[in-house]
Amino acid sequence: MNKYDAWLESPYRESGDREAQIDERITELLHGEMNPDNFDNFMEAIYEECLYKHQESIEQALQTNDKATLGLLIQSAVYTYWEEKAIAQASDEL
Repeated sequence: MNKYDAWLESPYRESGDREAQIDERITELLHGEMNPDNFDNFMEAIYEECLYKHQESIEQALQTNDKATLGLLIQSAVYTYWEEKAIAQASDEL
């Protein structure tokens, strides 16, 4: 590879490095302070009304008395809430 090719590829390499750093930070946050498996974090997501994004599916599960699906929908909503929050924070930090 000559210097010109390296110069052309450098923005892509830097972008990939930044994305890797962001992904690593997201993982750290989700396994630490933003862990959705932590009861307080779980309740915070519920308090912040994360379930409204899934309202239609949740209402359907309630109408059909499908408790397994209801539980999965709630858990998914909480995980999505914390994942979005971790992505935003990691992007802001880096």
